[in-house]
Amino acid sequence: MVPYFSVVIPTRNRPHFLKYALISLQKQSFEDFEVIVSDNSDDHQEAVTLVQGMNDPRFKVVCTPSVLSMSDNFNYGVSHANGRYVSTIADKTLLLPGALEKVYSIVSKDPSIDVINWLSDWYGFKDEGNSWEGFYMTQQDFYEPVIYDLEEELKFRLSFLIKRTELKRRYFRGQIYYGFYSRELIERIKQKVGKVFHDLNPDHTSLLFGFLYSKKSYDIGMSLSMMFVTKLSNGNKGQESLEEGKKYISQSLDCSFEKFLENLPFPPFYQAITNVIAYDFIQMLDLTGHTHLKKYINYDNLSLRVLEEMQGRFPVDYKKVILDTDPDSDLLKNLLIKKVQNAISKTFSEFNREEIRGNLLMSFAKYFQSTGLYAQKQRQRNAYFAQPCSDPLTGLEYGHTHYSQFPILNYK
Repeated sequence: MVPYFSVVIPTRNRPHFLKYALISLQKQSFEDFEVIVSDNSDDHQEAVTLVQGMNDPRFKVVCTPSVLSMSDNFNYGVSHANGRYVSTIADKTLLLPGALEKVYSIVSKDPSIDVINWLSDWYGFKDEGNSWEGFYMTQQDFYEPVIYDLEEELKFRLSFLIKRTELKRRYFRGQIYYGFYSRELIERIKQKVGKVFHDLNPDHTSLLFGFLYSKKSYDIGMSLSMMFVTKLSNGNKGQESLEEGKKYISQSLDCSFEKFLENLPFPPFYQAITNVIAYDFIQMLDLTGHTHLKKYINYDNLSLRVLEEMQGRFPVDYKKVILDTDPDSDLLKNLLIKKVQNAISKTFSEFNREEIRGNLLMSFAKYFQSTGLYAQKQRQRNAYFAQPCSDPLTGLEYGHTHYSQFPILNYK
């Protein structure tokens, strides 16, 4: 019998995180699902033992035939999924107990939805490696659910108008990561490009295929998961260590690290995540034949995002780095002009208007007795703090209880 949902968990050498991800799935109130653990570890024994120990016929592990790149492992896992809707989650992500129930309540009423996304909260460690004790951090906000315009969303993401860390709900849109793709959409993507995930940032850049090939996409507007904030992040390791970065690139691409640097929109700043995301977007637009969409890439905004991330990541004079790399760099000469242009664009953008409107409505809600959306959103903002937890399962229960208190979310 075909399960309603497939949850694919790509993993590599992190069984201590995987354990909690699996426990969170066993706690789901909705039961018609399968779990596919795609194990890409050096030694498959731990993952196999862990999945077998769950003693749950819905859980199975598929072992990669050799060590694969991150994107190949993601694609390998999805190729074994049978559900009507398929999601991938990280081994460091736990779903809240009512997550699948919430998704089912939406897609079962409207099967034409191809993509459905949610936000994620975080679990930070007090002393990672020595204790599971930590704290639960909610999103600062939740939002009205919405079916969004796919073309406009794609143009917005290619504009790089807003920092990734400021995208809020729009960060998750279009992704199979922190979301589900319908079986029909997955087959559509495979028919067009042969794979669901692209090379370097498969978790994030899956959104581009989602925007291009889905017919209807739905943003739930609330958090349905909790993600570990960890030093063992693959992305962070690759950006903070040159050797790790070279290793990751050599596993993921059919070109040398040096050639990759040359092809970045702004070489040589591979440490800036947005620069690498833009690289993936460009490659994906070429792959799909949608090269005309590259005209929406705003390189002025992109250059600012790259510089912001470089400045935030490294305690160096990034202007000197640019001058040493390219003394005639337009990137530096036009920096002030670009900052002013970007600030003006943000001020008059739809994104900013939405923020202003929401803040005004919540300000009014503070002064009137109300149980409506904006009064409840204000309560969420007031609860935006780090809740101490003895372990991740305590955090999971806190998140579940927290969101259950808001009638507007219809989360149980």
